[in-house]
Amino acid sequence: MASGAVAGQALASDLNPGLRYNRSWHRLCLAQAVSLTGDSVFDITIMLWVATVLAKDQPWAPEAASGVLIAAAVPVLVWVRWLGCGSTGGTGAGSC
Repeated sequence: MASGAVAGQALASDLNPGLRYNRSWHRLCLAQAVSLTGDSVFDITIMLWVATVLAKDQPWAPEAASGVLIAAAVPVLVWVRWLGCGSTGGTGAGSC
């Protein structure tokens, strides 16, 4: 009887595997990882371009580089706030 219960549990888990074996979900995660990597590379490239080319040897170069990072972060923060993510009712970044 114990072996039948174990076999029944294994059969139930095979019928509903969740997201672990969902190919579309894996592709979505991979695409999100590539997108976030590209966003980071773009932000760093723009910051370095501003700091080393546009504001080279200028006293305001650090402020310009900081402004680039702030300009990249503000839309994300506004969007997250607008969606209500990270509010006290959520459970963190995964609550969106």
